[in-house]
Amino acid sequence: MALGLSEPQYELLNGKKKYVQPIIHSMVLIGLVVLVVFVVFLMFYVSWMTFEDSNDQNTPMDFVLFGPQKYTSSYVAAYRAHSFAIAAKSNYKTYWAAKDKINLNKRIEKTYHLACYYSIPIDNTTKSLHPAQINATLCTHLIVAFAQVQNNSVYFKSSFDMEILRQVVKLRDKNPKLKVLLSIVHFSNGSHSNEGFPGVVSNKDNLDTFVSNVVSVINDFYLDGIDIDWEFPSWPLLNLQEKYGFAKLLQTLRYRLPDSLLTAAVAAPLNIIDNSYEIYSLARFVDFINVMAYDYHSYQWYFPLTGPNSPLFSSRNDTGYFQDLNINSSIQYWISKGMPKEKILLGMPTYGHSFILINEANNGFNSPTSGPGIGKDGFITFSEMCEFKSHQNATTIFDHDTRTPYSYHKNDWISFDNENSLAYKAEFAASLGLGGAMVFSLNTDDYSGSSLCSSSVFPLTSRIKIVLNDDDL
Repeated sequence: MALGLSEPQYELLNGKKKYVQPIIHSMVLIGLVVLVVFVVFLMFYVSWMTFEDSNDQNTPMDFVLFGPQKYTSSYVAAYRAHSFAIAAKSNYKTYWAAKDKINLNKRIEKTYHLACYYSIPIDNTTKSLHPAQINATLCTHLIVAFAQVQNNSVYFKSSFDMEILRQVVKLRDKNPKLKVLLSIVHFSNGSHSNEGFPGVVSNKDNLDTFVSNVVSVINDFYLDGIDIDWEFPSWPLLNLQEKYGFAKLLQTLRYRLPDSLLTAAVAAPLNIIDNSYEIYSLARFVDFINVMAYDYHSYQWYFPLTGPNSPLFSSRNDTGYFQDLNINSSIQYWISKGMPKEKILLGMPTYGHSFILINEANNGFNSPTSGPGIGKDGFITFSEMCEFKSHQNATTIFDHDTRTPYSYHKNDWISFDNENSLAYKAEFAASLGLGGAMVFSLNTDDYSGSSLCSSSVFPLTSRIKIVLNDDDL
């Protein structure tokens, strides 16, 4: 034929071309898919590593612009929750399981401390808890929170803060046995710094200056002692200068304050305990430690699942590291590391954490969430929880495994503590023979007695006291 296009060899060639082209297109498509998956994975990895390193590289902007700030309860809880969450994904995990699940029916009869943190109000409005509203016989110790550290000295934000401290001290007129302490707080933010406690322990001159100032503050305000709330030495940078500097700080304070109380607020996650504290120094120099056994679970973008704020025991669905995120594991670990039981106060929260559920039908523990829920940054007071639970037709579940309640309505989910769960915790402290309990804080309890859950003031703190002293479950 003239054109030859219909000859057999050309027909075969055209057929081959029609067969090869779809294969090439498929291979290109597969390649593009693989490339997109790789890019997404790379972006996730980079953002993850950026999160790991962000605290090392940045100074908090509020400090740069405004200097030391007054820490509210919600700010403190949010920061601690963030630090505890970092511990959950840290490479420095401690694999340890509590030897026993404590028998809550076997008490050790003794006298127990009840140390209560009281956060200085932001202003002088009627919406805040003021010293005159505090029952002077409710707690054995009142820890006023917080002063800060600036230029190797105790720093008060304002004269108002100092006046509040003086008013708390006057509560001893109503209860001469009441002990009043000032808590000094510092957040390391995971960065190398010469500010706050890291600066204090960086050399002997700074340490001596700070301790001398602490002695003056105790004398000037007629305090019974001081509480050191460093969150957290050496964490997460594993800076041994901070770890052993903290021990030296406690030793020096003890030497200069032989007749004053010295306490420390300490972490609950096992790997922070290992990396932040020289246990021998704590055991030797402090009167007691306040174990912050809360903020085990809160909303975090890299682990956006619901969980109990302060579980007494692990859930049956917990695996691996998460089996240790509970009070039983934390307290038994402190004891196993050499901390005397009588010097351990079990910290209990009067606040909870909230979440927004992605699927309202999936509403138990470990349910996917998209962010913090009601309250300030997911931080919810007992009164706010009562309003949520009572007015929104919410479903409330008491989880027997963890001995904690949670409540949900549509896409809102909250973990909190009530009188029942705190009674279990108080029984736990009594069953182990601990030194007692710590409450954080009076400000987030129902101090006005106006919530829909209770007709009395400070119902949560009162319940802890009753159970510790009277075994009245």
